[in-house]
Amino acid sequence: MASLTRNGRQITVPDDAVEYYAGKGWTAPEFSNPQAKPLPDGEPSEAWTIPQLTSYAGTLSIDLGKATKKGDILAAILAAVV
Repeated sequence: MASLTRNGRQITVPDDAVEYYAGKGWTAPEFSNPQAKPLPDGEPSEAWTIPQLTSYAGTLSIDLGKATKKGDILAAILAAVV
């Protein structure tokens, strides 16, 4: 099970559903998910997973809008950090 947050709300979902919810803008804060893997070193890239990208965006309070696909999420992040 994993705890996810979005807009101040928190939910718990099965581990196999995390990627789905991450695509909907939910993030897994490091402190609330003891199984969360640390983010990769360096800048976000296509090599990152959707949960890693959404977690990174959440850490920086980047609004992903309606982005659900990896490429769209990455583009939103890169546009926000320029």
